[in-house]
Amino acid sequence: MEHKNKDIKVTKDFLSKHEFDNIFGLISGSDFSWFYQQEQNPNSKDGFFFSHKIYDNDHSNSNHFNRIMNPLKMRIQYTSLIRAQINLLTRSDKPRRSIMHRDFNNDTITTGLFYLNDNNGYTEFESGEKIKSISNMYVEFPVKLKHRAVSQTDIDCRAVLNLNYLK
Repeated sequence: MEHKNKDIKVTKDFLSKHEFDNIFGLISGSDFSWFYQQEQNPNSKDGFFFSHKIYDNDHSNSNHFNRIMNPLKMRIQYTSLIRAQINLLTRSDKPRRSIMHRDFNNDTITTGLFYLNDNNGYTEFESGEKIKSISNMYVEFPVKLKHRAVSQTDIDCRAVLNLNYLK
């Protein structure tokens, strides 16, 4: 899929249907833990959300690490995972926008977004480019590109797996 910014790579149908359904079934199940976060970016007052941190600070934070990350690692082929977290935004009457941000201040890092459901929310880049939330779509870009999450107004939740890694 072509985009204005050549640094943004978008791949639809990133995983097989079976692999995707396995991950989606897990995160949408009643025994998957979600944790309340007061704001999307520290000190930004950009709205609450729920998260499930899979990996951070050199270790797995989730019993579901292998089930979620193994099929993704095979496709992404990163050399070192830095952080993996699923973010869940609840429906709002008007789109809520997080602040424009970079996930890390280290330009060797790559950011990946794996969309887990279809909705009218999106990811917006500082350039104005918008990437729709389409299930099983993967977006990869250099961490230096500022971006933000925009919440959905059409369904109860928007779920996105945010990855940061070294290629």
